[in-house]
Order: sequence, then structure tokens, then C-alpha cells
Amino acid sequence: MPRKAREKSRESIYHIMCRSVSEFPLFREDEDKAYYLGLLKRYKEKYKCSIYAYSLMDNHLHLLIETPDPNLGVGVQCLHSAYAKRFNARHGTVGHLFQGRYGSNRIKDDVHLITTLRYIARNPVEAGLCDAEAAWPWSSHAMLLAGTPPRWLDGPRVAEHLKAWGHDDLRHL
Repeated sequence: MPRKAREKSRESIYHIMCRSVSEFPLFREDEDKAYYLGLLKRYKEKYKCSIYAYSLMDNHLHLLIETPDPNLGVGVQCLHSAYAKRFNARHGTVGHLFQGRYGSNRIKDDVHLITTLRYIARNPVEAGLCDAEAAWPWSSHAMLLAGTPPRWLDGPRVAEHLKAWGHDDLRHL
């Protein structure tokens, strides 16, 4: 039985989740994570999307992306294909790096958005990788909290959504 086709929607925000095959490390070194973030920046430029948040864990990752066009699948496939090719070449491995296709949930409203931002920020804490959300260096949370995100991370749009819900910043999540 074929799998269900992904919902394609214009101007939608998605929570993207990706896991490595068999709990294999998705990122072996900080250099892998830095390379992935560089690819994410290029993805944003090529597909004209907004990236609201990310968290790179050892064996999985979370992204919060708004797409103006229904091109999320093509974009994520290109992003992850490029990363897997470089990872395999760099570490002398072969085959699949990601476990199946990525998971995605379309954000339905501001409450769902804020809940997802909180979930992405708390994920490293819940996994025991750090004691506080802002302490994980491979998450956007600390930069968004400090108001110093890189230009490719859409901190102003995150702030707009939070203000619409009556929050001044991420500390109130």
C-alpha cells in the first residue's frame, strides 16, 4: 500500500522532525552540525522560506519552517541529500543516514506555534544534554532569546507571532 501523500500548502509553517537510521549519530562532531546549519542557510535562500527555529541533537533534529510555496518536500529532500552525501564522504560511511522520510506537522495557529517553539527549545533539556534551553549550543533558542539570531534565522517573525499571543519574548514560553 503506498504511503499517504504529504499535504502541500502555500504560506504554511511546519515543524520538521528527522531521525537517523537505527539511532546512528546524525552529527558526529560539531563540524557536522556547523555544516548542516550552512546548508540550512542556503536552503532558506534557495527556497525563499523563513526559518523560525532549529535544534540539532545527536541522532535527530527539529526545524520550524514557513514556506511561501508548496515546495517543502523538494527543499528538505535536497537539504538532507546534500548533508548525507557529505557526511558519508567525510566519515567513510555508505548508505542511508536518515530513517525514512522526514516527519512534518503543519502549524495550525499561534498556540500550536508557541507550543512547538517551546518543544524545540526544551528537547535538548529533556534528552539530558543540558540543564537549560539556552545552554544547548546547537539550538536557535539562545540566539532568539538574546535577540542576536543570524540573519538567515527569522527572529523578527518569531517575535511578531509571540507578540500576537501577548508575549514579549521567548522567556515567557
